[in-house]
Amino acid sequence: SNGVFNIVVRDKEQGVSATKLEIYNMLGEKVYSSLMPQTPKGALKTMNLSNEPDGVYLYRITSEDGSPFAEGKFVIEK
Repeated sequence: SNGVFNIVVRDKEQGVSATKLEIYNMLGEKVYSSLMPQTPKGALKTMNLSNEPDGVYLYRITSEDGSPFAEGKFVIEK
C-alpha cells in the first residue's frame, strides 16, 4: 500500500467491540494510535501512514477492556 489504509472490524461477539488501534514499526516503536469509531456492524478507521518509511508494520486492535481483539501485519511500499 502507499500508506493509506481502511480497517474494518466486525464485532467478534455480541457486546465485545474493537475500540483502539495501534501501529508499531519493526523496532517496536508505536507510530500510530487511535480510537476506532463504532458503527452498527463493528468498527471502521481510515488511517494515513504515508509519512512513514517503507517497511513492515504490525497492528494491534484491543477491545473495550484492553484485551487483544485482532493483530497482524502489513507493508508500506511507495
